[in-house]
Amino acid sequence: MAEPDVPPGDDSLATLWSIAYTILGIFFNSLSFTLMKMGHNKVQTDAQASLTKDKVKPFYLNKLWLLGIVSIIVGSALCVVGLGYGNQLMLASSSSLAIVFDTILAVVILKERLMRSDVIAISLICSGSVACFFFVQNDDKEYT
Repeated sequence: MAEPDVPPGDDSLATLWSIAYTILGIFFNSLSFTLMKMGHNKVQTDAQASLTKDKVKPFYLNKLWLLGIVSIIVGSALCVVGLGYGNQLMLASSSSLAIVFDTILAVVILKERLMRSDVIAISLICSGSVACFFFVQNDDKEYT
């Protein structure tokens, strides 16, 4: 993966890259869980529809499930790249966004019901993550 061109001493650009990589990685991780659940649901539906259990493929051979595995590998790699550019304390707080992405993907793709408590929780999580991004000091000190 090509590293962005960050001039020496320009920490704000490196911080923006780190946030972008980390949030994108978290999204891919959340997407992977949704894809894997879709794969499991498809295998289960096929098994219930089939008269003989011999013709049903195992879940780990399902294309959606395999795409979920690829997505979790890509997402984890993006998170590692993001952690290389930014303050790890600040970026660790962004991992809570996984719950937000999981909820949104479950409602949009899996057609699950969104409750009022989900909306309140998403609002609190987003505001807490944004507060951490702004209030965590981005100074790297080297201790020897």
